[in-house]
Amino acid sequence: MFVPPNIDSYIAPLTGLGIIVTAIIHPEGIAPFFQPAMRHMGNWLMGVIPGARGIRDAYRGPKGVMVKAFLAILVVGGAFFVYNAKFVEDVYLWVVIAAAILWAVTMVFSVAALGTLEPSFGEAGRGWLDWAKRFGPTALVGYVAGWLVWPIRVDTYSMLWMPLLGAGLALFVRSIYRRIRYPELAHAEPPPDDPPEPESDEPAEPRVAAEVV
Repeated sequence: MFVPPNIDSYIAPLTGLGIIVTAIIHPEGIAPFFQPAMRHMGNWLMGVIPGARGIRDAYRGPKGVMVKAFLAILVVGGAFFVYNAKFVEDVYLWVVIAAAILWAVTMVFSVAALGTLEPSFGEAGRGWLDWAKRFGPTALVGYVAGWLVWPIRVDTYSMLWMPLLGAGLALFVRSIYRRIRYPELAHAEPPPDDPPEPESDEPAEPRVAAEVV
C-alpha cells in the first residue's frame, strides 16, 4: 500500500472516501460534525496557554478596545517580524522561536496592562498533564505507527514531521470513533465560554417553573 512513496496520488480518493463516510454519518454536512470539537479545542487552549484566558475575558469586557488594538498590532507586527527578522536558517525552527517571542509579548501585555495572568503557569501545567494522561497513549501509538509506515519504510520521508503526522492522525481517528461510538457526546452542548454577567442592584424577576407534561 502507498508504494511508491508518492502519497499525494492518493489524496483525491481518500478525500472522497472521507466525504462519503461523513455524509453517511452526518447528512446535514461536515461543519456541524466538527464544530463542537473545534469549539472545545479553542476553549481548552485558552486554559493551557498562560495569559490566554485573561486576554479573552478582557476582550469582552470594559478593556475590549485596548485588547483589540493590541491584538491587531500583534498580528500585523508579528507578520512583518516573522517575515523579515530571520535569525535562524531553519524555517520550521524559526517559526517556533517567533511564536514563543510573540507569546512572551502577549504574556507581558496581560500582566502589565490587564494586571492578570490567567491561567497561571501552574494551571496551564495541570491542563497539559491532564491532556497527556488522556490522549498521550493514543498519540504515542500513532507516533510509532508513523515511524513504521513512513521514515523506516521509505527514507525520503521526514523523520520529524511524518511521525508527528501519525500521532495527529491517531488522535483524529480517536475523535471520530468516539463520536460514532458515543453519539450522545457528538450532540451534547458544549459548556458556555461567556463570562458571567455583572451583578445588578435591581431585584431579579421571579422565575416560573416550567409545567411538566
